[in-house]
Amino acid sequence: MNNELKIRLENLKGKSELKDAVINITLDNIDNYDNGEIYFFEVLNYGCQSGIVNELTYYYQTEKFFNAYADEIFGLYNELVSECGQIDMELNKNNLAWLAFEETLRNITYDLDIEI
Repeated sequence: MNNELKIRLENLKGKSELKDAVINITLDNIDNYDNGEIYFFEVLNYGCQSGIVNELTYYYQTEKFFNAYADEIFGLYNELVSECGQIDMELNKNNLAWLAFEETLRNITYDLDIEI
């Protein structure tokens, strides 16, 4: 099942650098599960703050991720604010990196029609 999921993920690449980064991190993690869709469930239900995304556990990692994709992250943040209103969170690189990863993974979940 994970091989099919990997192929579907690879086919989503090329639309944005942020999305490609989230896909690459996801590809690195889904082999830890018999069913890779469980990774999507865990991230989207427990969030990056749970430590499930090993690549975004420490502040230096979230800062590096944020710095690499800052323009896309701010674009995503502004889109969310315009759709949902003000987001109640402290604005810092750590929280914005986690928000961007989770929302991008949520969009990928929709693209792949994965039920969470």
